[in-house]
Amino acid sequence: MTDISILPEERGAQRFIGRGALLFVLIVGLLPNLFFLVVMPFFIAERLITPLLYVTAAIAALFLPRFAVYALFFIIAVIDLCLIVMVAFHLPLALAIDSVRYMATIDVSASSFYVAVISINLALALVSAWLFDRNRTEIRLASPLPVLLVALSLMAADFHFNFHYFTKSTSAFDSAGSQNGLSADAVAARGGNLLIVMVEGLGAFADPAEKKILSSKLEKAALHAGYTFSSGTTPYSGSTTGAASRELCGRWGDHRDYIAGAHTDNCLPKLLRERGYETVA
Repeated sequence: MTDISILPEERGAQRFIGRGALLFVLIVGLLPNLFFLVVMPFFIAERLITPLLYVTAAIAALFLPRFAVYALFFIIAVIDLCLIVMVAFHLPLALAIDSVRYMATIDVSASSFYVAVISINLALALVSAWLFDRNRTEIRLASPLPVLLVALSLMAADFHFNFHYFTKSTSAFDSAGSQNGLSADAVAARGGNLLIVMVEGLGAFADPAEKKILSSKLEKAALHAGYTFSSGTTPYSGSTTGAASRELCGRWGDHRDYIAGAHTDNCLPKLLRERGYETVA
């Protein structure tokens, strides 16, 4: 009979390359992040710290009651969604916290896209927690180093591919209104009606070919209606109300500034109303 035994060095290596380490990587490092890895080429969702949060929660769950992993993974999935919303809508932390009061006015279920993203994110987190709980014994014997390296790699990839899309402009203040001379005096002197349309989330395409697709449609519509079409770019800051502040009041700001009593004396609607216009939004 041949006696086969595992040397201490081999047992040590198994902590890094064995089944437990592989399960740790798949269940905690990849599965909760799988959806965003798949859609990364099509949808930008900067969630820089989320992979590390899952690893930290998993390590903590090894020393807590079994049900704790479900609670921890669910909480992180919710935090993940909040971070995605903050970045996607350009909400600094203070503004995001202030905006919570308006959540009751939003019907998330009206968007199948939102419902799908929320459902998939929560489902993957809970499935990961379930698999982690089922394989807890093997994972406990594994080293956290491999899954930590995977999490850091995902964070580095997120930073590399997505971060430059969210850098804030350092240019001096500018606006489409100022570029087109939409002062109250100019509008009043010209006469006629004025319609300002701000389309949320519609930025300038970087690809000239894609830019041409949009501009050609607008040019054709303008020519047919007897208008002159022109275009340009301007830096932006903040979310939706930041655009209203920029274009209508000529300053950086958001809704909090005006709730706090920021002066509206220089805002275009008020200036036009003083010149006999009826203003409506």
